[in-house]
Amino acid sequence: MEEKDNKGDVLVTDGDLYEVSRGHARIIREALTHWKDSGMVSVEQYQRLNGNLKEVFNWKRIIFHFTWIAGCCFLISLAALFCNEFFIKLLKLASPEVKTISSFFFGMVFTVAGFVFRRKAPSYLKTYAILLLLLGCVFIGIGLGYLGKVLDFSWESIRYLLLSGCLIYGLIGWFGKSGMVWLFALVSFSGWLGCESGASFGTYWLGVSEPLRFMVLGSILVILAFWPKTGCFLEKREINGVTLAYGLLTLFTSLWFLSLFGVYSLDESFRWSEKASEAELFVWAVVMAGVALMTLWEGVRHDRSMLIGFGSAFLGIELYTKYFEHFWDSMDKSLFFFFFGLSLLVVIAVIHRFKMKNAHTE
Repeated sequence: MEEKDNKGDVLVTDGDLYEVSRGHARIIREALTHWKDSGMVSVEQYQRLNGNLKEVFNWKRIIFHFTWIAGCCFLISLAALFCNEFFIKLLKLASPEVKTISSFFFGMVFTVAGFVFRRKAPSYLKTYAILLLLLGCVFIGIGLGYLGKVLDFSWESIRYLLLSGCLIYGLIGWFGKSGMVWLFALVSFSGWLGCESGASFGTYWLGVSEPLRFMVLGSILVILAFWPKTGCFLEKREINGVTLAYGLLTLFTSLWFLSLFGVYSLDESFRWSEKASEAELFVWAVVMAGVALMTLWEGVRHDRSMLIGFGSAFLGIELYTKYFEHFWDSMDKSLFFFFFGLSLLVVIAVIHRFKMKNAHTE
């Protein structure tokens, strides 16, 4: 017997069992109960639909998590191998050229195996392909490090290795549809951009000249992930989520640095050449708050938890950074933490009221 709606479309057929996970079954049953209580479906329809649900164990999720645990174990074993005294002695005996060739060889083997496994393995075993690609990228990175030693690269020339790694990781991540490897490419490109901009590696502070470059980089990545044409293109390669997350992180981090230090540059001794004015810092603080609010609003509109998380987190970081900056020295510490806690309670109350209002509207 088939159940049909007003348009004549088939809703459910007797005897069919719909296999869903326990979490999905709970959500479906809650929806069916709501429809039954509101009169949208009859008791008989509710019992029939509810009886056609079959809870199954989600083996795919177990395979996914166990695979990544195995990958972490492999990486830890690899790191431990490099700390082993016997292996260290072997590395000392081997020339840099041998280390470079062997590292690239293992990287190529793992990468090719990852591509082959991704094409031929069942869908629930695709995680193995991602793991193989990740191990391949680790060995390629080791090979690039040894290559720099073979070519006797100076510290300033590391940027060429970072750019080479970005191109290699980008190609592997793009054609291998691996968000993790694509993240390697984005991090390598950021490292190259940081080396090109200039950086300080002092004991107590870190400064990156021209943080506007990273703001532009983050903005470009966010636009590429958000624009429908490029977003769909990246989604087909399964790297849109990583691009958006890394773009948001880069954008907000650079804006946060700009709100703290302004647009500054470093001289040859890695010291600030000039100090930003209070007006400039205020403008950058307003810009960051505006971008955070816009991101939060877009996340609420489109129900995207990533946007809501980034917008609310960095809006809070900016507000409380300015709070600590202006009131830590001038206010009594008991009053300071009292108003700090009170502000958090106000935020909680606003969020609760907003959720209750949306629930009432729905």
